[in-house]
Amino acid sequence: MGARIEGVDVPVIRGLSFALAAGRILGLVGESGAGKSMVGRAIAQRLPAGFAITAGALSFEGEELSSMRPRRRQELLGRDIAFIPQAPMSALNPVLTIGRQFDEHLAHQNISGRAKRRARALDMLSSAQLGDPLRVMDSYSHQLSGGMCQRVLIAMAFASEPRLVVADEPTTALDVTIQARIVELIADMQRQHGTALIFITHDLRLAASLCDDIMVMYAGRAVEHGPARAVLSAPAHPYTRCLQLANPEMSSRRQALYLLPDQMPGLRQLRDLSGCCFAPRCPIASKECREIEPPSMAVSADHLAACIRPEITPQIAPQPVQSRSPLLSTRAVLEVEGLEKRYALARSCSAARWKSTPSAMPACASQKTSSSDWSARAAAARARLPNYWSVSSNHLPDGLCSTAGM
Repeated sequence: MGARIEGVDVPVIRGLSFALAAGRILGLVGESGAGKSMVGRAIAQRLPAGFAITAGALSFEGEELSSMRPRRRQELLGRDIAFIPQAPMSALNPVLTIGRQFDEHLAHQNISGRAKRRARALDMLSSAQLGDPLRVMDSYSHQLSGGMCQRVLIAMAFASEPRLVVADEPTTALDVTIQARIVELIADMQRQHGTALIFITHDLRLAASLCDDIMVMYAGRAVEHGPARAVLSAPAHPYTRCLQLANPEMSSRRQALYLLPDQMPGLRQLRDLSGCCFAPRCPIASKECREIEPPSMAVSADHLAACIRPEITPQIAPQPVQSRSPLLSTRAVLEVEGLEKRYALARSCSAARWKSTPSAMPACASQKTSSSDWSARAAAARARLPNYWSVSSNHLPDGLCSTAGM
């Protein structure tokens, strides 16, 4: 996969290859900009403008997705291939009830009969551990919490019995207190339906606890790929080792989290880099690393790493704990006492509730406005609403896939 920048073709995803079987979970791990979400976009054929699959193959159960006719691809997306997005509050249509959106989604899967679709929606919402499915069906997204909205999207994703589900950082926008529950729900639904799952995340330890296999990506390339336990316990690539040290150990002695210098190269920087792309940040890089791009080599059974010296990766050690700076002063920087906040009542509230004189009342409360004026104002407000897209049609949809040299 590549992009065209300033007239030059730049590789965005380089030589990516993997195969995912039914009932297995593959974790894609890496920092922002590593190319994880681009894999999901490539599967859905929803790449940004200027991006295209330029080499390799991307097949789903024997069908080539990259050259598939749009109509056939639309039949697969949402039915056989499903997506769980990372921003649940914005993924749902704010002007339609959950029940209406679920009905449209199931209608897209050719489930006939409104009563049958409603029964299916209620069953899936209950499976997603939403306590009152009937109330949820009649609610709008803004009337639900972020965690509830994500459960709705998970229920939608699995409602069509997909064969592949792509979960793109599904806990990023949620409170840390409910992230674990959402991950457990996705795992339970995946087991119940026997679905192949691609789980995209920044968190190496989370991926290792959920996934069967892990692929660590850096600057558009898979730098390490293998069984989840092996990748977490004995990382062979320096980048994976740094991610491991950046996770806090709750049961070990106190130590500082590892901090990688600088940041992942952007596309313009990537265009001019030679050798290993991680070399500028790697704590054990040599001159040879900056000159030669390392191939993926086997370090053990089914465990690959793109590093010319994987045997010295364990030498990357945790950073020393710095002593805390002494408290400079006990004087408060900010103090709040007896703070109150009040809002002016809208016109719909009774003017008798205002505790001020008529002359001090806002215009909306002290002046009469005809019903036609209010209708005109409402129509103008609706015209200014953004053109939201529906989960059932235009959102990255709800399902086995393999890639080769993308």
